[in-house]
Amino acid sequence: MKKLVTKKELARKIAIGMLAPTTVMLLAGTVSAAEEDAFNLDPIVVTAQRYATKDLDTPAAISVYTQEELKATGATSVIEALKYSEGIIYHAQGPMGNAQGTMTSKIIIRGVEKGTLVLMDGVPLNLHGRYNLEDIPLDDVEKIEVIRGGGSVLYGSEATGGVINIISKSKKSNSISASVGNNGTQNHNISFQAGKFGMNYSINKTDEIDHISGGYTRSTSASTSASYVPKRYYDFSGNDREALSWRYTFDDNWDFSHSYGTSDSTYFYRHAEAANKATVGSLSSASNFDTTYNRMQLNYKKDNVKGTLYFNQKEMDNNKTEYWATVSKKYQQLTTPSITNGTDKDRTIGLDVQNSWKLKADTLLIGINAQRESYDAKEKVDSGDWDTRAFDRNVYSVYGQYDHKLNSSSNIILSARETWTGGAVDDKDYSKFTPQLQYLKKLGNNTSFYANAGMSFMMPTFTQIYGSAGRVKGNPSVKPQEGKHYEIGLKRNTATHAWRLAVFNYTIDDSISTTYVESTDTFNTTNEDIKNTGIELSCNINNGGGWHTNWGISYSNPQKYETDKNGDSEGWHRYYGKLQLNGGINYTNEKWKAALTATYLASRERDTDTGGSIKPMLLTGANVSYKLAADREIFLTVDNLFDRKDITSHSTSEYYTLGRTFQLGYKMSL
Repeated sequence: MKKLVTKKELARKIAIGMLAPTTVMLLAGTVSAAEEDAFNLDPIVVTAQRYATKDLDTPAAISVYTQEELKATGATSVIEALKYSEGIIYHAQGPMGNAQGTMTSKIIIRGVEKGTLVLMDGVPLNLHGRYNLEDIPLDDVEKIEVIRGGGSVLYGSEATGGVINIISKSKKSNSISASVGNNGTQNHNISFQAGKFGMNYSINKTDEIDHISGGYTRSTSASTSASYVPKRYYDFSGNDREALSWRYTFDDNWDFSHSYGTSDSTYFYRHAEAANKATVGSLSSASNFDTTYNRMQLNYKKDNVKGTLYFNQKEMDNNKTEYWATVSKKYQQLTTPSITNGTDKDRTIGLDVQNSWKLKADTLLIGINAQRESYDAKEKVDSGDWDTRAFDRNVYSVYGQYDHKLNSSSNIILSARETWTGGAVDDKDYSKFTPQLQYLKKLGNNTSFYANAGMSFMMPTFTQIYGSAGRVKGNPSVKPQEGKHYEIGLKRNTATHAWRLAVFNYTIDDSISTTYVESTDTFNTTNEDIKNTGIELSCNINNGGGWHTNWGISYSNPQKYETDKNGDSEGWHRYYGKLQLNGGINYTNEKWKAALTATYLASRERDTDTGGSIKPMLLTGANVSYKLAADREIFLTVDNLFDRKDITSHSTSEYYTLGRTFQLGYKMSL
């Protein structure tokens, strides 16, 4: 594996060399002539109510991030930018948010692991419960809206924790950029708009990274036993990722968009200790993942009528070579390596249509959604036969919302959704009615109070019901998870501050979970209850003189009710983290832009029945740019400023942050 000591030292010198004079310049007061940035304390949101409303007039906890704010974190992908968001826990099993096959990085909203629904321009992105936000480059994003709290009423299954709506650029910028850094990182982008046609193309690369995880074994046997599996850790081969998106706007009513991307990476599983004749550093197995995705949308909008026909597909080819394995209850080196080849293909085709009407002071919205979900998988071990599986089901929904104005300062909003499925294998169909009631009280022009109560619903995936071709075993008796959500909040804007306060409580029955069974070396699907109560307080500040700051604090107590392998109760177990702090500081003038962003998660517990604490996690990012001319700029981004080795996972296995990583780049407008 490559050693990166000299590159890290170079990164440190460049970062200090560029950041230090900038900081001195700012502190010296040489920016008195700086231009004021537009700073919207009350942004327009389109996700929470499915039509445009101001944040202050929306009864939900909302965060809106423009591309400028997302880029200020120093991130290049959506997953890396959102890890700094309030009320969100970042969970990763690969460096810089990279997926390890089906073990993908997660954005966990309010402690609900399997409850984040991701939308791309209002269309569900989730496939088989996964959304791979590392595949979406920030260069193609206009803004992101994050709605915290159960949102199954208006958006259906999977929105039990919250909704993330990624809104892409309707018109692309005419620009080209390139950046390189240590750890073999590269990020290149070209974007252009020519009349009705716009395109964005990105390349992202990462080099080899050693020891991305700690040594761990699931074996409960004595270390001297022949069945004992030594502790093992992962090395990362690096990643090559490409993303192409384009949009054609026919007229004011119709447009078509298509996104295509590929990703290729390999993970090496090595022995961390000497046992059963295995030596430290020797290779236990190697797994390669080659992924391709396609997303298409045909959109129609006229007045208050919206319609979208969409297609979403992801295909992953995986190849695993095992050099050591347990044979006849003995862990040993294989005479001939065992090779497993497999392919997973997820596909969704759907149609969503909605219309809204203004009824004097009231608003009525009605919509329908029909979706065909498909999953095909096959796997072959060595020269054996292919184990193939194919599943389909139809998902239908009718949803509505009525916003009634009680008086000049109060609104009550009633929403409901009926969801049902059909055509599933073995008649594994579901039906659920989910209502929601919201109340909004305006306390003057700049303050509002809200309260809401609603239900959420999430169906099991095909793998959770039927199992996969590998070690994941299905459970035909697994139940859908159903939640009850309650929240009150206060929002207040002043000339320079935007204050947001939310207090929430939820209980989710039969949350769908996966547990490892050592005796069979399989992962089994189960149901368990979860609950959480918490408070979130944040403030965005326009400090003037080109300065903007923000801070947030979240305190909650996520818990799950667990049973052992025999079904006996083990009681409530706390997991994830209790305390989260977020903050950022931004400065802009005619030539310079500088930003520092951080998030801190403390009082952490593992997401396992045995529990165990995890040290606090501090994630930091910085971005500095200098405009050479009206159409040219140079920039420096730094991730993990303090070069910390934080644990980014919450399971028994420990995955680590990448060390301090910088990229130095150049951007030119065309």
